[in-house]
Amino acid sequence: MQTYNHKIAYDGEANGHYGDSIQYVDESGMLKTISGASSTFGCSHNTGIAFEAADEAPFASICAEDHGSIWLNTNTQYMSGIKIANENTTNGVSGEPMGGMGGSYSALSRFLGSDKYIFAWQSRGAISLTQDSWMGDGYVQSSPRWLNHNAAISIMATKNSLAGAEAISKVGASSGDSQVIWVTKSNSVDHQNVHVAAFDDKYALVTYEQLENPDCQPVPLSCTGTFSGTYMQLVDNTGALIGSPVVAKDAYVAGDMVNIGDKLCWPYVDMTWDLSAPKGNGTYTSQMSFACMGLQGGSNTPASNTTPKTTTSSPVPRSDDSTLVPKKNTTLPADTTPDTTPDTTPKDTTQQQSKPKPKPKLQTCEGFVKCTSTGGCASGYKCITVRAGRGMCVPDN
Repeated sequence: MQTYNHKIAYDGEANGHYGDSIQYVDESGMLKTISGASSTFGCSHNTGIAFEAADEAPFASICAEDHGSIWLNTNTQYMSGIKIANENTTNGVSGEPMGGMGGSYSALSRFLGSDKYIFAWQSRGAISLTQDSWMGDGYVQSSPRWLNHNAAISIMATKNSLAGAEAISKVGASSGDSQVIWVTKSNSVDHQNVHVAAFDDKYALVTYEQLENPDCQPVPLSCTGTFSGTYMQLVDNTGALIGSPVVAKDAYVAGDMVNIGDKLCWPYVDMTWDLSAPKGNGTYTSQMSFACMGLQGGSNTPASNTTPKTTTSSPVPRSDDSTLVPKKNTTLPADTTPDTTPDTTPKDTTQQQSKPKPKPKLQTCEGFVKCTSTGGCASGYKCITVRAGRGMCVPDN
């Protein structure tokens, strides 16, 4: 079974309303209506929905709506269920915590061989909860803690349950985000284009882009600013941050992050990444590049005494791939470290316990080519088949 969503409800009570719909198709492409899984309308003005495969329908699903909540709605397919977070929204605008229609990929990932999932999104935090008079009892709205965004994660015990507490719905509460696991926590830099993918049953990679001197408006939309790098943070299956992030300034995440062998790989266009202002039209390109991140040593227990190494690649195997080697003991710039300004968010010290510091490594991974297990790659490379007749050439080591 596969699943997809579209943006206008064509049937039922919400006919014509902007939102999402969950539909399943079988391997032949035939639409299948599954009781308790298919839906004609889900979350109002949801411009980004997170899906991940499960052993059977319904698949794990998370949606954001324009009334102020992010829902784990695997069981309901509606703006109800288990509330992951309170978010500041306005009527018709969900805040695009999952990147909106242009970026809602790799926001929810299942730990391999496990029932656990990890969800990542961009958040402005939530304070000053008030009654949502439109939706009624049980629904609240919030003000933003910051105008800029921070990267946040949540761990799910199963496809329809959280490992930790859900977000509160208490009218009058001064803080509404104490359950959030913050990957970043700053009141002066913006973090957007947040994605996540699991390496295995223990570790996952959270990626985000960082903007210095951001211009963020009160309406919950995106910010503009000076791009300072794509950050790649290793976390474990409890949500604990491990080590410091690896930073790349010439690569970003622009498509699904997928497991290729023992690495996570994704596509992007090799270009100067400029987030200083909206762009009125696109620029034609005829080449796609790929980047990969691997756990040092390729095992479930990453090495602890090595320097992270990043490598990007062109679509065709070549010998002069550019290599970025961050300095040892890489740390965030001073103004991007977690904000120490007192706020009302209780600190979850269980997520900050000392742990080994495995060092992830962005390893060489070439573009999609016509290769098979019997050949098609340059000397020193092997083919990992992605789909029939297509594969990726990776180092034979």
